Amino acid sequence: MDVIKAIERIKTANMLIKKECTGSPRKFAARLGVSTRQLYNIFGFFKNYGATIKYSRTRETFYYTEKDFDLIIDFSITPISEVTF
Repeated sequence: MDVIKAIERIKTANMLIKKECTGSPRKFAARLGVSTRQLYNIFGFFKNYGATIKYSRTRETFYYTEKDFDLIIDFSITPISEVTF
């Protein structure tokens, strides 16, 4: 499903940014399976929730400027057959 894939990409992007091991924009986008433009759309999503993301050319990585920023995304899927009324 596209929604689940999008959530997984956001979670992966968040983890890699926190670890400061994203690589260049092109490599990061390829790692997530998106275009470079879509990568910057993901950054826009993070910015809507208060994150400031910078890029270090010397270290070739994106990073959060606030070390205490975190984005926790949780979801679950329950088949209707298991729901009791």
